[in-house]
Amino acid sequence: MALLYEIDAFEVSGVIDRELSEWTPDNLRRAFLRYGCAIVRRAAPAGLLDQVRGAIDEAYKHTTDVHVYDRDIKVITERALTGYEIVGDPKLKRFLDLVYSGQWYLRKNATARRIEGTDRDQGWQEPLPLHLDAQIHRFQFTVNFWVPLQDCGIDAPTLQFVPLDYIRTRDYSGFTGRPLRSKEDFHLAYFSKDAFELDSIHAAFGENCLLRPAMKAGDLVIASNWFIHGSYRTPAMTKGRTSIELRFLGTDLDIAPYLKPFPRRLMSVVSGRASTNFARCSPRQIQ
Repeated sequence: MALLYEIDAFEVSGVIDRELSEWTPDNLRRAFLRYGCAIVRRAAPAGLLDQVRGAIDEAYKHTTDVHVYDRDIKVITERALTGYEIVGDPKLKRFLDLVYSGQWYLRKNATARRIEGTDRDQGWQEPLPLHLDAQIHRFQFTVNFWVPLQDCGIDAPTLQFVPLDYIRTRDYSGFTGRPLRSKEDFHLAYFSKDAFELDSIHAAFGENCLLRPAMKAGDLVIASNWFIHGSYRTPAMTKGRTSIELRFLGTDLDIAPYLKPFPRRLMSVVSGRASTNFARCSPRQIQ
């Protein structure tokens, strides 16, 4: 495979990795559009983070599922918390309104997971391979707020990802809106077979294309369902790591300024009906 785009993840990190206080909703949106992601340091208030972490730890005592969801957090906290509270900063809300300009969006779900360290003494999930969320979840544009609940990237697994805008990521994935194969789980048939193998990604974007940030509990990676990512664990990462993903689902496949009519043939795939929980954004198309 010929090199498509040369990406230097270290160089990109100097642009997309900032403290919450250094971001504005507008420049956060611009970074997200250009690189498909952004890192927001100290995004979650420490007190709320502790409460949500405690609720998730307690919920895991009552389930054998690999995930804990917002509904579980609500049960444990007697409906006081859902998990979304940790990303409630007004800057983040305004960022979402800007991203979803011209369409509706809602809170889809909060999902916690636990990734095993190399000591493998906790019985948690093994690291996830590189993938797109759109291979599993709906195709409508989804903003995903990923928050680690422990420090990670030094002695616990972190996230690795390709900082590339969602349009070029989608093109690379082979997605056209039509299945490329038949009889595969989830939406895997809509994507090129080996596109997310590490060798393929290096061939397309260069050997230095993957960003693997060390993160503190409460930092935030903003991404989408059209974003190549997975877990990253080295032999030195002996401890496990819990994280929570907070998803916001739009009504369209794209976001401004790339909005276009949603393809009718995809409606049976994405399914789901319009909900009164959708928040209406400004119809102004942001250039």
